[in-house]
Amino acid sequence: MNVATIFSPQIHTMHKYLNIQNMKTVKIVSAILLIFLTAKMNAQEIIDEATTMQTGQMNATITHNLGYTEDGVERPYLVTIRKQRTTIGEFEKSDLGKIDQDLASQTEIASVLITIDNPNEATDNRVIALRYEKKASEELQLTAISNGFSVQVGNKKMNYIIGEGISFPNLADRNHLKVEEFDVVE
Repeated sequence: MNVATIFSPQIHTMHKYLNIQNMKTVKIVSAILLIFLTAKMNAQEIIDEATTMQTGQMNATITHNLGYTEDGVERPYLVTIRKQRTTIGEFEKSDLGKIDQDLASQTEIASVLITIDNPNEATDNRVIALRYEKKASEELQLTAISNGFSVQVGNKKMNYIIGEGISFPNLADRNHLKVEEFDVVE
């Protein structure tokens, strides 16, 4: 009798067992490779998006000591400006992969809180919320006028008159500068 015929059932069973084990191993290795491949492709998309879009945020606080004239007396008040703007910088598609990339020009949304603190008259204490689309060349400027202050962004202008409130010299500027005024409750 041949040794192969004696152990034939065991060899056949062992062969089946090895094939099943090999298939399990192949499935596990394939699943792991698929996971790594998916992660690599996803990471590449994130890197591509990160190279085309960058975001930045700017926060600033500026304080002005101003004064207005009432009954022939100069009365001081404090104006605090808190600016916040978020910039989304997107690189030009033609510059991808280059060392020196140009930013595509975009507008920013700027939010400004203007706090008016008048120690002489508590009813004049106000908070003004101002939102506008800021172009790269525009900057917010606050200047004192005889009875309050003026806020100018580019060629858009808003006046605040102490004791009266907000006014726009040019009514069309109201569409560009979105303004809300709130009383300060102490």
